[in-house]
Amino acid sequence: MKHKINLLLPFICFFLISCSSTPSPELKIAERLIESNPDSALKILQNIEPQSIKSDYNRALYGLLKIEAIDNNHILLTPDSALDFSMAYYKKKNDQQHLAVSYFYKARIYRYMQKDDKAIVLYLSALDYFLENNNYKFLSMIYSNIGDICLGQADYYRGVLNYKLALECAKHTGENINYKIVFLGNAYRRMKNYKTAMKYYQKAKILPNDSILYGIKMQEMGLNFYFSENLDSAQYYIRKSIKYPSRKNAYATKYYALSDLLFDLAKYDSASYYAKVALSYPHNFYTQRECYRILTNVEYLRKDITQMNKYMEQYKSSSDSVRKIEAQPKFKVLESLHYADLKAKKAKREMTLFVVVLLISVLLSGLLVHALYKRNKQKKRQLNIVKDELNQKQQHVSKSLFKKIEENRAAHIVKQKKSKPELVKLIYKNTLHLDNWQEFKIEMNHTFNQIIDKLEEEYPEITQRELIWCCLQLLEIPNADRIDILDTTSGGLYKLKQRLAKKIKLKSTKELDEFLKNMISL
Repeated sequence: MKHKINLLLPFICFFLISCSSTPSPELKIAERLIESNPDSALKILQNIEPQSIKSDYNRALYGLLKIEAIDNNHILLTPDSALDFSMAYYKKKNDQQHLAVSYFYKARIYRYMQKDDKAIVLYLSALDYFLENNNYKFLSMIYSNIGDICLGQADYYRGVLNYKLALECAKHTGENINYKIVFLGNAYRRMKNYKTAMKYYQKAKILPNDSILYGIKMQEMGLNFYFSENLDSAQYYIRKSIKYPSRKNAYATKYYALSDLLFDLAKYDSASYYAKVALSYPHNFYTQRECYRILTNVEYLRKDITQMNKYMEQYKSSSDSVRKIEAQPKFKVLESLHYADLKAKKAKREMTLFVVVLLISVLLSGLLVHALYKRNKQKKRQLNIVKDELNQKQQHVSKSLFKKIEENRAAHIVKQKKSKPELVKLIYKNTLHLDNWQEFKIEMNHTFNQIIDKLEEEYPEITQRELIWCCLQLLEIPNADRIDILDTTSGGLYKLKQRLAKKIKLKSTKELDEFLKNMISL
């Protein structure tokens, strides 16, 4: 009987483990509905009592599904301990897929909290996984969110680049790409390129049932007219955008834009009214500061000094908050730190592997020496012969192992280079039109103040390949990606820069970056 119980114990343990890692029926249904019917999925999840969830697996899945359902229902994300538990659980279990999704939604929460530096770190961590696994859905969302951050930091070139990457990824998913097109228009508007911005707005096709996107399009067109000083059209489109639904935090932006416009039209009562309406909705510190600026100016014109001073204090407080946000580390810096950290971790793993293999080889050699010494202990003459043979064998084994280590390490490095760059190269090719010189030339001339035309006219000896490098340099594309794009080596890339510097009559390649920046500023 005891023997039978002992046989059953492993099966019982296996059954219990399987049950603990199986989603509950409610979670299965919610997971199925999360994309097609997010409102139904959210209702199911809201009816589940978190305390009633027994297994950590289901508890982690619940936290992740709930935050995803909230986001899909266009509800503002707030800090959630359930998501924090999910992140900790997936990190402990080394579940990279769910951990990457958790990082994405935690980053979204940080965005709403205006902690962009923390959001960037998590976006980049999630990006590494999704790039390796060709998950275009999340790649599209991450690139789009990074584009938003770059625009907020006035890093317009990176903003445009990330929006274009988001658009290319969206094309692979079959999702509505028109959101990305409108966002690209927004980026060009922020660059004060109003004609290009309007082309993108007009290019965006709105589906009949997509009233949110229609409202966004009307809002962005209104702002484009406003900043290009066409105030009548601006008022028409901004007022029209207010009639359409938005995420709650977007209403504040719409009403602030209308308030600012009406102030410029000297309609001070209306400007004051809409500024207060904007402040009644969830808003960020930028919108808050600008609304209090309008209210302060209105009260000054009304000569109500008491009320003006109250609004002025609020304006100062909001300005302090904005300065703190602007003092956060920029995306460019955090991206460099992230990839430097990845490089350091990779080198550490390789060194650890090398040391482990070396220790194993030393241990095996020591065991071999000991065995030979014990076997031939009584024969001194034979021992000397064996020692000589052993020394030769040790040298041979060490050389062979070292050679094998070097070959394995080289193969490992090559393998690492082929996984992600293939996807990156495809994205760059589609984004920058690298396979169509005329389209590439038009795009770069448009982006960098006729840079290619200027270089071709002043330095006709420069080759097409060198012109592409100049554009990649201005876009600040990492060297590793440039090597893949130009299909060369690090040495070849350096020689290309030397030839280019010589043609331009520069003293060294170090002057190329400043030269190109001066060219686009002329």
